[in-house]
Amino acid sequence: MPSRSTKTAARKPLDIREIGLGRYEAIVPIGEHQRLAVRLHDVDHDLTSVQYFNRPYPAEYRLAREMPAQIAALPRLDPHIVTATFGPQITRRSVVHYAYFASLRGHLGQRFAAAALMKQRWPTNNENLSQRRMALELL
Repeated sequence: MPSRSTKTAARKPLDIREIGLGRYEAIVPIGEHQRLAVRLHDVDHDLTSVQYFNRPYPAEYRLAREMPAQIAALPRLDPHIVTATFGPQITRRSVVHYAYFASLRGHLGQRFAAAALMKQRWPTNNENLSQRRMALELL
C-alpha cells in the first residue's frame, strides 16, 4: 500500500484566466512539494477535473535538455580504459542454420536422384503406354 503524506490538503482559491477557446491558465505555487494534485471545479457547469504534478527527475536523468553545469564539469569517460581489461570472450554459436542447410540439401538431393532414376527407367522411344505405367509404379 503506498504511503500517504501526513500533510492535510488545503483549499485555496486560484485565479484562473481564459487564454483561448476552452483553454485556461492558472499559477499554482508548488513550493517544496514533490507531488501535487489540483482539483478544479466549475460551478457554472458542475464539472470537476483533477490535475496532477510530479516533480521531475534529478538533473543527471534529464539529459534531453540543456546539459547542467554540474554534469558538464564531470571528467569524460574514456571507453578504451573500460574495455582494456577485458580479454577474448568464449561464446557458443548456433548451428541451427547448418541443420537447415543439410535438410534442404537432402531434400533437393532426393528430388534430383528421383529425377535421374525416372530418366533411366522412362522409355525414350514411342513404346506403348503400359511400359510407361510400369516405370512409374517402380518408383
